[in-house]
Amino acid sequence: MFPGPHQWELWSLENGEFSLLREDLGKKAGAEKWTTSGPLYMALPLALLTTMPFITPTKDESVLEDIAQLHVEKLGMKPDSQYGSLFDWRWMDSSAQGSLLFTSVLHPLEAEDLPQKSPKQFDSAARCLPLPVNAVTIWKELGKYVFAVTRGEELLFTQCLTSQEVGAVMAQEIQLSLMHLEHQGLLGDSSLKWIYWESENGELSASQIQTLQEASRLFSTQTKPQPLLPETWSMFLPADVEAERTQRQKKKQTVRMFSLLALLYFATVAYFGYELWSARAAAQEATKEYESLEPEAVALQIHNQEWSELLPLVEKEHNPLELLYRCSRALPQRGIRLKDAHTINQLQVGEDGSQRVIRTITLKGEAEDFGTVTAFNKKLENNPLLSVYQWEKTNPIEGKDGRWGFLMNAVFKEGKGANE
Repeated sequence: MFPGPHQWELWSLENGEFSLLREDLGKKAGAEKWTTSGPLYMALPLALLTTMPFITPTKDESVLEDIAQLHVEKLGMKPDSQYGSLFDWRWMDSSAQGSLLFTSVLHPLEAEDLPQKSPKQFDSAARCLPLPVNAVTIWKELGKYVFAVTRGEELLFTQCLTSQEVGAVMAQEIQLSLMHLEHQGLLGDSSLKWIYWESENGELSASQIQTLQEASRLFSTQTKPQPLLPETWSMFLPADVEAERTQRQKKKQTVRMFSLLALLYFATVAYFGYELWSARAAAQEATKEYESLEPEAVALQIHNQEWSELLPLVEKEHNPLELLYRCSRALPQRGIRLKDAHTINQLQVGEDGSQRVIRTITLKGEAEDFGTVTAFNKKLENNPLLSVYQWEKTNPIEGKDGRWGFLMNAVFKEGKGANE
């Protein structure tokens, strides 16, 4: 629902495109009776809003909302909570001066200011239009002239003009508001162009265009664009709508509670009825099944006991291929060659039934020089993947061909975990 140049308009959004359904809903949103499917979004006329942008020295995001509320209260514009949530604020920019904040207050709404169907969201009509960048944009809204000022792409200020026609008085009124914004350092460094959005061709006469061109050398006229849905909606929520939502929510909760109780009652009756009916049959069937499974249970118990005895020999951490792979990662890139590598992983059972795992790693090979063997041995000792093994110091032996043969042995540390 959008305020048109003379009356309220109803727009529909389908497949990302807006289409105008009606443009004759009267000057009051609640004046006409009409129905529509789907959620309703309401763009608020600028005449019902007061905007108060300002710069605060702090950049602490946790206190910006409190500062915005204090600013509105200081100006005597703090809304009464009995009329609903009528305050909205947004962070716009940060600079050396601090944070630029946009605050707005919605005037208390009468019953006729709201449509008969409760809107899902509310926001300023200016935020529901694709406003030009760094511009003063003027248009007609419900028979009144309004304008919006943008700083970059962000909405900075809006105002409903008291002037009844486009002319010198209107230009002076806009210039006075711009001077006030400039005095506060809110306009930025970019020059503002003036744009008048025409709702119909030839809306402005030649003399009116000339008057606005005298006020701004960057003045031009454009056709008023279609509305759009803002990326984020305001916090506005009039009291009547809030009360309706609360009442509707309570009603839903009551219906849901009684439905849940009824469902729980019938489910309980059905459950215990079924349990009573099937108790004897289930008990008898369980007894028969237990008796038939008893031999298998005994066999499974024996299997589990045997598997627990075998488990130390099949652990992944001590798999021969896994151990040899970890050893190979410590090999220098060149200058060394393994001739033989094997592991021992045995379970030794004592006469008293005690178990002891014997695990060893043996590496045999040759290298081009003594230092390469020493470096390989050092890497094996410091390899975290082999930390559960104790490596013996190796004594390389130089062969007739000048290559150094070596034999490295590692023994599993007693009491160490597999992943330690």
